[in-house]
Formats: sequence, structure tokens, C-alpha cells
Amino acid sequence: MEILAIIPSRKGSKRILNKNILPLNGKPMIEWTIDATIESKYIDAIVINSDCDIVKEITKKYQENCKSKEIIFMQRPEWLAGDMVTTQAVVDDVLKIYKCDTNLILQVTSPLRTVEWIDKCIELFLKEHFESVFTVKEVFPHVYCPNGAVYVFKEKLYSNNSSMVLMPPESSIDIDTPLDLRITEMLMKDRL
Repeated sequence: MEILAIIPSRKGSKRILNKNILPLNGKPMIEWTIDATIESKYIDAIVINSDCDIVKEITKKYQENCKSKEIIFMQRPEWLAGDMVTTQAVVDDVLKIYKCDTNLILQVTSPLRTVEWIDKCIELFLKEHFESVFTVKEVFPHVYCPNGAVYVFKEKLYSNNSSMVLMPPESSIDIDTPLDLRITEMLMKDRL
């Protein structure tokens, strides 16, 4: 495999219980990310990293039905399932087993991110030889912050040789609160 997508999906969530598997416009939230990842013309394999049995069952369904990508469930150890664990720590654990030159993190809580954004970030990463590329949103005029939708990298999410891809507000929601969830549902209905 050459390009690996990692979908982290921790069981615990304080603000929204079982957030990653909540129904969102007809399917569990995690499935929006898995479906967009499967559509990518660049990604060879997907590692779904979780400590949740329901996510494990969802992964099995995709393993049985998807022939275009290798889909792997990786059990997240308890020591990586706490509130204070960083995404980079999860990445480091995955890359001990599945080592690729090009890796992605696709957070479940960014279901408005489409395959077009995924592939745009991969193309920039490969063409310009950055160490990392990540999506951002504009929070003030000419002030940007990561929106959590797409990270493409060699080993570290951020480096001195990074580039950003600006996403519009309507695609940049990172679901953290019930209000975020409601807004996302409305935006999805408008898209459909």
C-alpha cells in the first residue's frame, strides 16, 4: 500500500454521547467519512482505529462489501482511549504497524468534507513534496485555523514544511456540540 487513510473513532465523548456512531441523515456519522474515503482515487487502504464494538461491526460491513480498498479494523488500546490522548499519539501507534510514505487522518466529526477535498489535499502533498498538508477555515479576515477535516502527512501532522487548503465555512464544521450536529444535518439536507 502506498497511501493510507486513518479514521480514528474513540468510544468516549463527553458533550455528545456516542458521537461517532450517532445517526446523521440516515446513517451513522462515521459512515460519511468512510464513504468519502472509499471514493478517493488515491487512497489504497483505510485503517479504522477504535475501541468501540459498534464501529468494529460497521467496519466488518465495509470489509464485506468494498472491493476497491483494503479496510482494516485496528483495536485501539485502552491507554490511547482517554480524553487527553493526542491524534499524533494515535497516528504513531498505527504507523508502527502500517508504514506508508503518504498518510491521512480523516476525523469522523467532519462529515461535510467530501472526496474532492480529500483528493485535493493529496494532490497538493504529492505535487509540491510537502511534509504535511491540512485543511483550514478562516476565523477572522486572513486568520486561519485547522478545521480537522483532512490531514495528509509523512509522519507528523504538522511540520515546518506544511501547506494549508482553505475550505469554506459550510464544509468546515467539526461536530463538537449538539448545535454543530443540528447545523450539519441541515446543511446535508440542503446538499441532498
